[in-house]
Amino acid sequence: MSTKQLSAFAILATAISISAPACAAESGFYLGAGVGQSTFKEDSSNINFDENATAWKAFAGYRIGALPIVDFAGELTYRDFGHPDKTGAEFKAKGGDASGLAIVTLGPVDLFGRLGVGRYSVDTNISGATRNEDSTSEIFGVGAGFRLGRVNIRIEWERVEPDLVQHIDMYTINAYWRF
Repeated sequence: MSTKQLSAFAILATAISISAPACAAESGFYLGAGVGQSTFKEDSSNINFDENATAWKAFAGYRIGALPIVDFAGELTYRDFGHPDKTGAEFKAKGGDASGLAIVTLGPVDLFGRLGVGRYSVDTNISGATRNEDSTSEIFGVGAGFRLGRVNIRIEWERVEPDLVQHIDMYTINAYWRF
């Protein structure tokens, strides 16, 4: 390694070690809510359904500052995916989940991935035939957030795959308060 490369590496390592504590988010509990849109997708021999609805969620979590730029969080969420319909078909879904978040902290900006499991209730009415199924499904997603003191704003995409529907995508903007 040349002297220039070694010097550049030393400067970069020093800058990261000095700035890392300022970038780290505080560990602790938080409560929040989000609103956005869900997209229900079902493509079977009986129906081709790809419709949107207004969706919302409420959540509580705990964030752990693990490393200077990597945090982890656990969240419990209740979500209502809404009630999309089109001629001859109507869907309704809601439920709760528990998930883990892996968060990369870049100054006041957070980039994160979500993985968890939930229990969801889906109601369908297709050409007058109604069904209700409660099922367990994985949930996964990605998002980005911005920390402003104790108030945090984030946007995210999440997907669940409960019974009676191929998948539901949820796009939300969220606000939460850290304690």
